Amino acid sequence: MSRPRDWHPLADRDPVPGDADELARLAQRYRDTADAIRNARDSLDRLSGHEGWNSDAGRSFRREADGTADEVGQAHVRYQRAADGLAAYVRELRGVQDDADSLLRQARRADDDLRVARGRERTAEAAAPDSAEALSLGARRSEVAALEAEIARLATRLRETVVPRWRAAGDRTAAALERIAEIDGLKDSRWDDFVGAMKTLGGWAGRLSAILGVLALACMVVPGLQPFAALFGALAFATGAVALAGSGLAHYENRGSLSDVLWNAVGVLTFGTGRAFTSVARGLGRAAASAAKPAYVTSLRAAGSTRRQARATARQVDWTGTRRIPHGRALRARAAEPVPWVPRPREVAASLSPRGVVGEVVADLRAASAVRAGGQLPSTAPDAVLDVVRGLPAPVRATPEVGAAMRNATIAGRISTGGVAVSTYAGGRELDLPLPPVEAPPVPGSAR
Repeated sequence: MSRPRDWHPLADRDPVPGDADELARLAQRYRDTADAIRNARDSLDRLSGHEGWNSDAGRSFRREADGTADEVGQAHVRYQRAADGLAAYVRELRGVQDDADSLLRQARRADDDLRVARGRERTAEAAAPDSAEALSLGARRSEVAALEAEIARLATRLRETVVPRWRAAGDRTAAALERIAEIDGLKDSRWDDFVGAMKTLGGWAGRLSAILGVLALACMVVPGLQPFAALFGALAFATGAVALAGSGLAHYENRGSLSDVLWNAVGVLTFGTGRAFTSVARGLGRAAASAAKPAYVTSLRAAGSTRRQARATARQVDWTGTRRIPHGRALRARAAEPVPWVPRPREVAASLSPRGVVGEVVADLRAASAVRAGGQLPSTAPDAVLDVVRGLPAPVRATPEVGAAMRNATIAGRISTGGVAVSTYAGGRELDLPLPPVEAPPVPGSAR
């Protein structure tokens, strides 16, 4: 039976909440489980007492069966007592809720009468002096006051009598259930406690990773915030790894879902892939910058300019940010490969190394400090070199070497953003965000 939602004029919400029917069903499930455990214990007792299997294997089985029967019997006691405790609480809860509902019905009737009485009071106040209505004003006011006092009395009775009974019943039941776990001999081992703690820690870490992933994605796409993307991304990766460890251990102990493990793995791996593509995008951007001046001179020479004319024309361009880039020749060679935007295996491994993550965070934070101080973004900051190249004259950007490197850097950067987006989607499930229903395939035997 559903509970009343509107508790006016006694309270703002249900003062004695609880689904007694659902608790009764839970108690019955516990009782059914206890019956099944009792039947299993009886079967083990019969098997352990059977002398027909007279061999070493039979004697070994009977020894194990004796111990197992004892543990099964303890489990039976736990479920039976839990069922009895819940059933007793259901009876108390229903009694308390019936009393509260009765008070609510009385209060609603008094409230209806109060609205009528107030209407009569207003009529008497507006009546002409010496009229019958005016002479009844005192009686009308007394009637209003009496009804208000009645509603207040009912509210006080609910607050000071019924609600304490509801709270005391819940406290007694909770204490009784805790005592069952303490005296039945089935306490969790330290390993069980550790698994439970890791599962809880993994759940919180997954939620934190999702939040940090959203911040990392925002920093990647919002101008001016790119230097902070690596910081939030590194923190999202670290907390995601903790979430993966917690969900993996819980699933291994049959206390967690394989789907959670898969989604946490997706979040960690896509972040790593995103970092690898980010590194490639930066390298290709630096390759475009380091190739800009020599490529421009070469294109001028190919168009018919002499060496002197080409150099004179090139001197008119501001090459700030494109000079003295470390390993520029190697970068240009990489940019000339067939698919330079695809990370190599060693680059993927390097992107996941703690040293690489910390180094990138430090470099980007230094870049942010340089920007705040009015300086120029260093070449290690995200998109910094590409911004420099985009500021060069169109003929420079149109040279084959520079144009190809810029296109490939853009491709790698977009894939990087996509990887972080996938990681953020995986983490968003932890926050119950309104996401499209993409689920990992169910695996038989996996437990939630």
